Amino acid sequence: MSAARMRYSMIISGVVLILTLLFVKSRVVDFTAHERFTRDLRRLQEVDTTLNQDILKVRDGLLTYYDTLVTASAELNGLYHHIRRSIPSFIGAQGQQDITRLLDAYAEVLASKARALERFKSDNAILKNSLQYFPLVATEVAEEAGGHLLEQGPVTELKNLLRDLLVYTLLVREDLTLQLQARIDSLSHNRDAFASAVERSKLDTVLAHAQTILTYAPRVNSLIAELLALPLAQRSAALHMAYNRHYERALRTADNYRLVLYLLSVALLSYIAYIIVRLRQATQALNTANEHLEERVRERTAALQKTTEQLDQRNQMLVEQQQRLRAELADAAAYVTSRLPLPLTGDVKTAWQYIPSEQLGGDAFGYHWLDEDHLAMYLLDVCGHGVRAALLSLSIANVLRSQSLPGTNFYEPAAVLQALNNTFPMEQHYNMFFTMWYGIYDKRHRRIV
Repeated sequence: MSAARMRYSMIISGVVLILTLLFVKSRVVDFTAHERFTRDLRRLQEVDTTLNQDILKVRDGLLTYYDTLVTASAELNGLYHHIRRSIPSFIGAQGQQDITRLLDAYAEVLASKARALERFKSDNAILKNSLQYFPLVATEVAEEAGGHLLEQGPVTELKNLLRDLLVYTLLVREDLTLQLQARIDSLSHNRDAFASAVERSKLDTVLAHAQTILTYAPRVNSLIAELLALPLAQRSAALHMAYNRHYERALRTADNYRLVLYLLSVALLSYIAYIIVRLRQATQALNTANEHLEERVRERTAALQKTTEQLDQRNQMLVEQQQRLRAELADAAAYVTSRLPLPLTGDVKTAWQYIPSEQLGGDAFGYHWLDEDHLAMYLLDVCGHGVRAALLSLSIANVLRSQSLPGTNFYEPAAVLQALNNTFPMEQHYNMFFTMWYGIYDKRHRRIV
């Protein structure tokens, strides 16, 4: 295939790939996923509205159980997690970030509402219990006291408290709170007025329920106000608006891709017609070029043979150099191995096996008698591998064997290591350093220092 044809084929292939990409991009919006997502967003708002209505029903006594509150709260939580996992993939990176950020804000308000709802259920249960029993017990105490007491003032005060406290549960005004608290305190201080007619425990029950109503009614109303004021509906509306905005952007992007796809399709058809004309011209040029092809092939074949011969010669030289280098490295490795100490026999025995990680390395060890009772031992590892590491390792071992460190007590490991560190600074040895263990075995006392 000629260069021109190859170029045309590559251009056509590229255009086809671009058209395919544009086609895919023009159909990227998944309307099924869009419908599911928007349905979940609408459901989020509906459940929140229903939950608020049920809270008011529970407060007004139209609902006597909390099952609907628990169900609605659980559904809100489930919808939130499902929406977070199912953001449509056609929403761009910026849209994903915006929606995720709004979902985080929604989650904070949702968590606050869940906590407030739990407090509401607890406090409202206590309040409803007292509201249920307070009128019964208060009426019973008032009737018993009214039939036995000559002084009806305390009974009247109890009846007024019953009436005003029930009205208070509907109004919950701060000025009424103070008045009712004063009445409860007054009845509590005047318990003895009922002593001859009513059991003290019954009056205590009445006062306890009254105090509970006075305490929990404003708390429940405050919790209801807090629950209804939480901006959960605003958060879901903002979430819906943000999604719609990015959905519209995705639709516009898909339409743009669709337009570009149409224009490129027209351009491709025109270009194919142009290529057909050029191919005919190229065929004529190819026929002319074929007449000189054999001569060019012979010339290139001869040049290739000459180049091949030169490469063979260079390869042979390289092989010989590598063989000489391997032999020299093998000799060096054998020399290094020969410098290792022979195993000891007698009172002190040694055995070792030396296997470097490469043919030539910087690992070494040794031992020698300083006198008949003291055996010097060392392990040495120079950083890196190869000739440099081996030479430095061998130099250090020779210094130790010959004890050629002036002013050094070879019976003191610290002094020996300090002298070696001063003698072989890494700055003077190609920045190579070594790690080492040096010890003295005291045969007489059977210890290592």
